[in-house]
Amino acid sequence: MKKVYERALGVCYEILDQEAYERYWWGKASSTREAFEAWLKDPEATQSKVARRYGRGPKAIFVHVTKLRRQGILRKFKRARRE
Repeated sequence: MKKVYERALGVCYEILDQEAYERYWWGKASSTREAFEAWLKDPEATQSKVARRYGRGPKAIFVHVTKLRRQGILRKFKRARRE
């Protein structure tokens, strides 16, 4: 799995610790992880649309983004402008 994912509006997410990322998802529903990773890989997808597609509630991905960021596993940053 790659480490940096570009999203719309110049925002990027980076997985800082792959082992901690794997430990975080251990024991959680696989469909939730699949929805989260589908959202990461599709720059134009909204969290609620992807979550619904995988049978999850509209805030399912947001909750995991927040938890992963608080634990220092996922980092959000602005992409540098290309000239």
